[in-house]
Amino acid sequence: MNSQQPRSLTRVAVGVVLTLVAGCSSEPEPPTVTTRTSSLTSSPLAPTQLRPVPASPSSPNPSAEHAVQQAVQAYSLMWQDFAQAAATSDHHSSLLAQHASDQALRELRGMLFTNSIQGVFVLGRPAVTPRLLAVRVPELPIEVLLTDCHDDDAWPRYAFGGGTAPKPRSSGRRHINATVRVERDTWRVTGLVLAEPGTC
Repeated sequence: MNSQQPRSLTRVAVGVVLTLVAGCSSEPEPPTVTTRTSSLTSSPLAPTQLRPVPASPSSPNPSAEHAVQQAVQAYSLMWQDFAQAAATSDHHSSLLAQHASDQALRELRGMLFTNSIQGVFVLGRPAVTPRLLAVRVPELPIEVLLTDCHDDDAWPRYAFGGGTAPKPRSSGRRHINATVRVERDTWRVTGLVLAEPGTC
């Protein structure tokens, strides 16, 4: 009986060792992951609603460069109109209002009225050389400021009775500031300031 007890203990020990070895060598099963489908991805995305942006109204506003060209042309034509009216000192000439208005028109009529009172007329050839001073509201040009130099000697005076009229006491080269504005799609000189002789 003593010989059988050690054998039983040995068998039990061997069984325990085999059980431990088998437990260590077996790989653990991966955990079960339950996948849940999101409701956001299961349904298709709704198309984005794009609202058209109203286009800004196109405006035929002339560029600043175009405005300067129109202003210079109006200024030059004003002096050509003045030259024709000055040949008879007609301060009522309708030519003066073609490219001048407001203060500039009154200035031109005043010079011709003075000539008519003095009994003289002028045969001048306008030689204008205007330079740009400024453009008011470049995005929507409505006014252009120009500067020039007027030479009295380029406008000789003659008497209606014949012969050359004497020069006025104050004569020479005069600085000019001109304001040209667009009025009803037409550019006209609205301001004309002639400085004293010897200013340019």
